[in-house]
Amino acid sequence: MSTVAGSGMHVIEGAAEALGAYGTVRLSTDPISPRGPDLLFSPSTGPHAGCVYLVDYKPTFVHHYLPSTEIASSRSKMEGLHDVFPGASVHLVISTNGNVGNAGQRLAESADVTVIPGISTGAQLARVVAGIAGLGF
Repeated sequence: MSTVAGSGMHVIEGAAEALGAYGTVRLSTDPISPRGPDLLFSPSTGPHAGCVYLVDYKPTFVHHYLPSTEIASSRSKMEGLHDVFPGASVHLVISTNGNVGNAGQRLAESADVTVIPGISTGAQLARVVAGIAGLGF
């Protein structure tokens, strides 16, 4: 399982708490997969109800850039999870408290991954994920 240490886990838990009112939420402690995401969210309402959002949180030193290898690593560890949710539209979201450089953005776009920089609280992460899911938060 993916592990998020320290304040990173605080961000994931805060996002899970906020998103729970809008659908199904599972944290990495759930037996989704041995290589599962930090958070799984499936909205129960809205335009993307039933879609699955796999969210990884990758903390960095503040104002540093998330290495593109972290994006590649998250993408590769979750490739097999599409099969776990047959018929569902599955989206990978990688969030970080740092920045994402041009190479990281290009890699994310080519891999159909949404990358969210500058996230430092669970409330921020929940708002952005809810926005991606089409929920008015």
